Amino acid sequence: MVPRTFGDNLKYYRTLMDLTQKELGEIAAVGQGTIANYERGLRFPGEITLRKIAEGLNVSLDKLLNIRIESKIGRKEGDFRLEELISLLLTEDTDTCYQYLGTYRENSNLNLLQVFQTVLIPTLEQTGTLWESGRISIAEEHVISSKMRELIIRSARKVPQPAGNPAFKRKLWMGLCAPGEKHDLALLMGSYLMEEAGWSVILLGTDVPIADLVNMIQKHKPAIVCFSLTMEEYINGLEAYLKILHNQPNHSFEFIIGSKIFPANKLKDYPRILGVAKNLEELLRINTIQPY
Repeated sequence: MVPRTFGDNLKYYRTLMDLTQKELGEIAAVGQGTIANYERGLRFPGEITLRKIAEGLNVSLDKLLNIRIESKIGRKEGDFRLEELISLLLTEDTDTCYQYLGTYRENSNLNLLQVFQTVLIPTLEQTGTLWESGRISIAEEHVISSKMRELIIRSARKVPQPAGNPAFKRKLWMGLCAPGEKHDLALLMGSYLMEEAGWSVILLGTDVPIADLVNMIQKHKPAIVCFSLTMEEYINGLEAYLKILHNQPNHSFEFIIGSKIFPANKLKDYPRILGVAKNLEELLRINTIQPY
């Protein structure tokens, strides 16, 4: 039986082809030590190197990565399968992945929210499950996340932004992750949906020091500050930020918390929180402030 991990698969097919690590390294334009690290699971190749390795071993990428690609028998062109998109994200370039997504989106007539909620978020959740179960490595998870970021950006570019009323200046929505939080793709999706809804948007992302955040708020005067939180270990850090921001003088702004885990019993401590959004649809619904 072919072993499950990429490193074991690499060694298996290299041995099968009667190649040394040095010889395979020459084919892939990397050193012998790099191949050794791949086989030990200490490193993972980039897309170009991965393709060179697969070609040198005369094996398909799905077999090298041990991915089961679902049969297309009985399927219509443009159907969506979660496992198939994950396979494409691991084995194909971003253009191919976007073409797959775009065909499904066009055939199903999906708006941006539907693309995010029915395709991209389930794909991210399944990727997390595969990593937690050991079926993909952290490096492979990073490959998927990197391409997913590009799919989010490209999908949002297809949506025309509202012209709005030129007589009014659009209000500002400012988004960032809770301190310590590294998962920012849901926040990225939310920022595009708020922009589509007519808001000006400043996306701050991850690792924003509280002093810098306070300065940004004082400078740009957002109507809403949205925090994204996915990990329980960062709740205390988020609360520390909320307490500081609640005491900021001379500017009135509201909060939205994008999270499935923020405790409901803590809402009473922060009266300026409009609500806790457990998904992107709730994010749009909770926002009762008009963008103009």
